[in-house]
Amino acid sequence: MLKPISLDDLKHAVSKAQKRNHQLNDIIKQLEEMRTILTQHQTSTKLFLPTNNVWKSIDIVNISYIEAKASYCLVIVENSELMVSKPLK
Repeated sequence: MLKPISLDDLKHAVSKAQKRNHQLNDIIKQLEEMRTILTQHQTSTKLFLPTNNVWKSIDIVNISYIEAKASYCLVIVENSELMVSKPLK
């Protein structure tokens, strides 16, 4: 932001920061869930997929199929689709 600060610019900046903070809190929760599963040495029944810059936790039994399409995959889960743009290894 540049001086002088307009009220609209300030509101926009605060709104953007709050949205970013909410996204970061969601990522922290997901990472904590992943860490819990990995540190307990359990057989995982979940698959963590990167979608739209967010990691989604999916129960493996709910996956109908995975379809490869060029540089991304479509994961079909209970009548919905998740697009994964990173390689699944």
